[in-house]
Amino acid sequence: MLFRTRPAILQATVHFQENEVDKNRTEGAKNQAKGSMKEAASKVTGNKSGEIEGKLQKNLGKAQKAVGNAADESRSDARKANH
Repeated sequence: MLFRTRPAILQATVHFQENEVDKNRTEGAKNQAKGSMKEAASKVTGNKSGEIEGKLQKNLGKAQKAVGNAADESRSDARKANH
């Protein structure tokens, strides 16, 4: 075996992968925030259809974020089982 320990670059890569967050989680949070802003702006301007769009986007963001959280949790459980 060439290396007794992992080279620093490999250690950094492994560390990054362990802390990786599911894309659905981050995109869901972004959609949730956008929907909240759209809903609030539409309430101020009296735009009912925009308000409904904002609520829909906010709730879709919540669902997407929940999917991402579940994927992260599953990934974490799988890592724990392998170690």
